[in-house]
Amino acid sequence: MPNKYYELTEVGGFDGRLFVYKRAVDANVWAFRANIDGVRGYVRRTTKQVELPLAIAEVKKNYIELVGRQRQNLTIKQQKFDEVF
Repeated sequence: MPNKYYELTEVGGFDGRLFVYKRAVDANVWAFRANIDGVRGYVRRTTKQVELPLAIAEVKKNYIELVGRQRQNLTIKQQKFDEVF
């Protein structure tokens, strides 16, 4: 089974809750996965950044925004149509 995450890198200071990675071996942009309390599974998004330091800065900003949305009881993950109806 091929590895799902390439160049998986933990972002320091978040107790293993935040990682950046590339989705494919030849991918140009970095994506991230975040584990947020009260949210089932990981939140996965793209950073749209090619450089790792810029991607990490973007990930930290997005994580803080996601935690803020969670504390305000706002939607973090989009629900699929068949889950709603």
